[in-house]
Amino acid sequence: MANPGAGNIDAEDEFTKYNSMFCWEPIWFKVEDELFCVPRSGFAAAKDSVFDNMFSVPASDVPVEGRDKEHPIGLEANKKDVICLLKYMYPTITHFVVNQKIATIQLKKEEWVSVLKLATKWDMTDLSLGREFRVRDWVAKGIRALAQDINMNLVQLRVHGWETAAQIFDIRSQSAYQDPGRHDYGRRTVYIDAENANQLTESVFAAELKEYE
Repeated sequence: MANPGAGNIDAEDEFTKYNSMFCWEPIWFKVEDELFCVPRSGFAAAKDSVFDNMFSVPASDVPVEGRDKEHPIGLEANKKDVICLLKYMYPTITHFVVNQKIATIQLKKEEWVSVLKLATKWDMTDLSLGREFRVRDWVAKGIRALAQDINMNLVQLRVHGWETAAQIFDIRSQSAYQDPGRHDYGRRTVYIDAENANQLTESVFAAELKEYE
């Protein structure tokens, strides 16, 4: 049998890059009397939430909260509510072992209430969460945010399905305009007309949004 360690190279040499799917940077939280550690990507993906700016702080010699267990982010929340939110954000297998007991990750009604409470408190009401809970305002807000985000790309939209991605790109193409007076390295900068994008969102996604009323 081949030695799995054979041929190892230094993790940070010039030929190595981070795998986009399986190279998770952890984030540490302290809630009440317990520490939690989860992949940072889950919270970082919640754009416009209270965590968005927190994770955009550049690395420096000063310890950044959440980067290690010695400097966890202190969350003012009920520990049971946080556990419910994490179970929703980081689904694993249908069952898992906790203290030698089998525990289901199927959320109960009161657990969904906990998820909703924290998602609202921390502004994590994006498109996926809105569809999960069938909340019209959340879905509309998520679509508008994606349609108007100038840095949005296909990778971000892929998780919402190809039909949604195509519809959002259509909204963007109909709402885009150029400012002839402004240039970015020789190219005209493209902007999104927010009012037009909002109107198109209500029109293009009218059938789905009506289901959530």
